[in-house]
Amino acid sequence: MLVIADSSALIAIATCQVLESLGISEAEYIRQAIDLQMRQNSSSRRNLFAWEEERAYIEALIALGPVAGERTWTRENLYER
Repeated sequence: MLVIADSSALIAIATCQVLESLGISEAEYIRQAIDLQMRQNSSSRRNLFAWEEERAYIEALIALGPVAGERTWTRENLYER
């Protein structure tokens, strides 16, 4: 029997199941949530330029496609950025 001590864990599990059934990745869900928040929050407008730069950077990386061999970074490197 699965016992969940935290209601947020239950929500996370349900959300993942819904995303899976819709064929949406967690990453896409997060991107959509960020885009929605950016549109709804007028104070975020001042950060719009920074987000657009970051999005262009991410899209450029995606356009490069998979890297041959093993990755050259670790998750910790991403937090240092």
